[in-house]
Amino acid sequence: MGFIDIICLTTNPEATTFYGLAYATTQAFDQHSTGIPHNVLVKSNTNPSLPNYLTWSVVAKIPSSKVLGYGYSSSIQYSCAINAQEIFTMIGRITDRDQAPFGVRYDPAGTMDPSFDYHGPGAWVNITADAGYTLPRNVKKQALGYVSNGGANVLIYASLSDVDNTISLATVSEADKAISTAGTWALNITSHGKVGALTIANDNLYSFGTANATSDPIFLSGFPLIPIKTATPASMAISMTGANTCNTATDPFIYNKQESLTLLCGDSSTPTQTQTQYTIEDINVAPGRLMAKTFTANIAGINYFVPIGKSNNAANSSSFILFSTKGGPMYGVGYGGASSDIVYNMGRINVAEDIGDESGNSDFSEERSWWTGARKAQFALGCVVAVMLLIGLIYRLTKYYKDRKKRKEVVELDPIQPAAI
Repeated sequence: MGFIDIICLTTNPEATTFYGLAYATTQAFDQHSTGIPHNVLVKSNTNPSLPNYLTWSVVAKIPSSKVLGYGYSSSIQYSCAINAQEIFTMIGRITDRDQAPFGVRYDPAGTMDPSFDYHGPGAWVNITADAGYTLPRNVKKQALGYVSNGGANVLIYASLSDVDNTISLATVSEADKAISTAGTWALNITSHGKVGALTIANDNLYSFGTANATSDPIFLSGFPLIPIKTATPASMAISMTGANTCNTATDPFIYNKQESLTLLCGDSSTPTQTQTQYTIEDINVAPGRLMAKTFTANIAGINYFVPIGKSNNAANSSSFILFSTKGGPMYGVGYGGASSDIVYNMGRINVAEDIGDESGNSDFSEERSWWTGARKAQFALGCVVAVMLLIGLIYRLTKYYKDRKKRKEVVELDPIQPAAI
């Protein structure tokens, strides 16, 4: 069994199961060996009724040296998505450098070239930006999601520049697994606000922006992604009032939960802060009706914020959110009253395979080594057994030499006399 940390999280299209990617090391057998870093794809059980009823299993893993990836870093933003065929894609980007994104994909029905020496199920493949990819400046946020385009699912990667309020759109080719520029949208601050968050859902890109830091309004904008426009398309921009806590949000998120759009007006100004979620009942009605719920948690440096549950009315449907902060554990949010939600400290996830740490207490910043948890107990037990065996050996050797000496003394004191003639 091992404990691992997920770097990015998503759900299947039905929003019944979580899927996540982790960087983890196989467990070493002793102090003279080291584990091998792996990319590990995991999934949860289906429709867990509560966050603390989640269980996790490994879908597939591959040595990280065989695919792209930098390991976990707080300076990298990670986004992931999965389609109905369970093809999982992760795209990451180093936020403090103007550098092209990188990614990795897992296809359960794929096959790999024998030169990779991969013996697991399915196939892994690298995703890289093509030569013509337009590099956005100072990426602040990114989003990854599928849209339906002429009956085919197209994977869209969107990145938001912190410099000029511009969203860069790219597609991920199914043929050569390359990220290609599809359009650049310059958003008008008067109409869309200073954009601080974006998401892809329901064949649209949604953005959240603020007018200023002290008062209403805030802006929620919906841009159609069918077809994908090279320049800024006509959008539905709703100027929303009654959510002035979002104007000072340090960590805003926008997401689709149970077929409704929701804003997380995250505030990390204090370690334990009340966070407010505003659900827009119908984006097609202006001004949008906001339904607010709160929870109390530290979300400084939030890493992902992913809901499960497609519909409030679906049988056996779950309805909660998982999130983590950079360098922190996983939390669950949900199942509170009409105006507030409960926060569950989930810690680290554990899987049955011998990968990751043997302790559930460490986090991203903790050094990984074989010298943890059960290994210490195993080593101590081994030392005791070794000492007992050594004592037994010394006792047997001592007894052997004493017996040999006695036999020699008997021979010398009582020699055999020759027979009389």
